[in-house]
Amino acid sequence: MAISRNGHTPPYYEYGTKFVIVENKSSTQQQLPDSVSITDPHMIYIPAYQRKLVWKKEDIERLIETKSNLYGTVILATFSTDPESPMTLVDGLQRLGVITAFLFHLYPLVLSSTPSDQTNAPLFTRLNIAAERYNPVYQHNHQMLMTHHRIGIRESYKDVSDVIELYIKNELKTSPQEFAINIISSLMDRYVAIDPYFGFKNDKELTDTFLNINSTGVVLSDVDLLRSEILSQSYHVGWPEQDTLDAENHFTEVFQPQKGGNKS
Repeated sequence: MAISRNGHTPPYYEYGTKFVIVENKSSTQQQLPDSVSITDPHMIYIPAYQRKLVWKKEDIERLIETKSNLYGTVILATFSTDPESPMTLVDGLQRLGVITAFLFHLYPLVLSSTPSDQTNAPLFTRLNIAAERYNPVYQHNHQMLMTHHRIGIRESYKDVSDVIELYIKNELKTSPQEFAINIISSLMDRYVAIDPYFGFKNDKELTDTFLNINSTGVVLSDVDLLRSEILSQSYHVGWPEQDTLDAENHFTEVFQPQKGGNKS
């Protein structure tokens, strides 16, 4: 079957409310918590070859302050044409992590029906109306990223989440009205192109596509390229998925240590 695509371009906040992270590509809607299932989200899973989150405070500030109407393209892929099947998140983890952390930390402060910051909550009414009911989705995604079995992903997401939490609290304290205008514009008036691809024959074909995308569109370090090539070869020789995940975690521990870690 030839590879085909058919995407749309929703507001950025929908990327954090209409897509739910699942454990693997065999997950089903029935395995989702009831509170998440009622929102009818699209299931996506994070493959072994996805890199950790790398955005810092300055990257997040640039995202909020940008005048661009488009936050790039999110690439999803699947071997099936069944809309109920989970899709692989080929490209878009950074933006998913950022929108998840923003919605998760904004919710108790200004988006909840009983916000803790009652003074500033009215400034966020437009976002509240659109995103409040999807709270189960970004709560779930936040938890999935915080406890992810991939060391690189969970540790890097914790860092991004902490940065965003502090950023929100500082902005609400120093310039709440300006922050509300900027964040609502960023999440609701800026868009992401969701680009789903169908018809890949196997993981190897999909992995090679991922390598090509990242080698031409993003400057990768030597470590990134080595890591991606090792994972590509693991799919080529048919390693079980758990062995591939274990190898990726070991690689991350050695070559991409977290704070305080040592390279072996």
